Amino acid sequence: MATATKQRPPQQQRSNGQANKPFYVVRRGLLKVVVWENQTTNGSMFSTQVVRSYRDGEDWKETHSLNREDLLHASKMLDQVDTVIHREEEKRREQQSSGNNE
Repeated sequence: MATATKQRPPQQQRSNGQANKPFYVVRRGLLKVVVWENQTTNGSMFSTQVVRSYRDGEDWKETHSLNREDLLHASKMLDQVDTVIHREEEKRREQQSSGNNE
């Protein structure tokens, strides 16, 4: 499977205008799953984007549309990302509860 050129994930803007870096990125071939952490009044929230790179002439572009051949790879990547997010949330809950017990 061909690999896309190294591209930085699209950066979201924080309310203060600074670029927000992804919490986690996983790549497989032309697919990339990017996890963003957003602060809300209720604490952190994670959002996820699935992106497929493709070549248009000499330029590399990105789309959120997947081909049938991408689906199994995307599902495995999303499973991995789900585990990462779940572990991070558990770790933070444990840190909060141990901080409350002191």
